[in-house]
Amino acid sequence: MQTDLYNASQDLEKENTTFEEHHASFEEAIIACEEAIRLLNDLVSSHVTSGGNNSGVMLVQLSQRFESIKELLEKHVQKGPNTFIQPIIDVLMELGSKSHLDLEKVQQIVTLIQTLLERLKQGIHDRELSHETAVEDLTQLREHLQSAIGTSTTNVEIYEERLSEIETRQEQLQKLIDDIEDVIDGTKNVLLNTESECRAADSQYNEEQRKRDGQLAVLEKLIQYF
Repeated sequence: MQTDLYNASQDLEKENTTFEEHHASFEEAIIACEEAIRLLNDLVSSHVTSGGNNSGVMLVQLSQRFESIKELLEKHVQKGPNTFIQPIIDVLMELGSKSHLDLEKVQQIVTLIQTLLERLKQGIHDRELSHETAVEDLTQLREHLQSAIGTSTTNVEIYEERLSEIETRQEQLQKLIDDIEDVIDGTKNVLLNTESECRAADSQYNEEQRKRDGQLAVLEKLIQYF
């Protein structure tokens, strides 16, 4: 049971650590998406106003930013948001390589990033819910195991106390048995001595009786003689 408690504590710690890493990665990805949408919208506004095209470097930089976001998210999820990132990277690279800004494709990429942003927010929300459930379940399991261990410890202490009482009682009974056996042995010795004394008394009595019978026989003969 101690092993189960240790494993539950380790699982809870791992869940908290994993959640924090997952949450931080998704938060970073969300910030990147929001910044990209703002930059792209500013780029479109600037292009429409100035009619120029100084967007190539910025678009390439954005694609590199999303490449790092993709690598970051792949540590936590293999599907979902990641399926939107590669198309974003490809379109950004394509736009950055052209000499003129394709506003229609920029709008498409903004839509893709907005969809990715929604998926990320939904993903972080779902992860928070699953984290709460996991923490609650693991915490309850740990508390249950701690309670069970506490109860077991109390029971062991009670059993040890009872065992000590039984052992003490057994020692007392053994002493009583030893005392009784000593009394029995003493009584046997008394009986043996008594029997020996009785036999000696009987023998002495018989000897004296034989002597008296002899003396009486002599007296009877003397009486008859006189």
